[in-house]
Order: sequence, then C-alpha cells, then structure tokens
Amino acid sequence: MELKILGLAFYIQLSSLRRVARALSEIHRVSKTAVWRWVRKFSEKVNVKPSRIVRRLIALDEKCVKVNGLEYWVYAALDVDGNEI
Repeated sequence: MELKILGLAFYIQLSSLRRVARALSEIHRVSKTAVWRWVRKFSEKVNVKPSRIVRRLIALDEKCVKVNGLEYWVYAALDVDGNEI
C-alpha cells in the first residue's frame, strides 16, 4: 500500500510512468504497467482532472506519522506564489 501511495505521488510530480517505475524499482521491483494501473484506479475513485499550471516555486515537506504502531509518511506541497496546496 505504501509503495502505491509513493508511486502516485511520484507520478503526480514526474508525469512519467517509466521514471516512476525506475525510481520505485530501487525499493521494490515495479513495472510501468503496474504504476499505470495504480494511476487509473486512483483517477477513477477521485474523479479529478489534472490541469497544467506553471509553478515558479513549490515548497515540499514530509512527516512520518505513527498510527497504531505503524509508520506512515505524509507529504505536502505548497505553491509559494499562489498559497495553494
């Protein structure tokens, strides 16, 4: 599950199935087809259409949160100019 979330986050940033699969393969072997399936399932459930907006500066942050003894990583990105998450 965590690998899929990381894969989706990478895909949102990189917009390349091949790059995401290559990056995730450093952790666990992943094919670009698997990443494509994750992205497709996610887009069906969320029903959000991506739009291309040129961003001058984006601030990123990560935090490890422990819930019921399990660790989860939470990532946030903020458009500094537009104050958009």
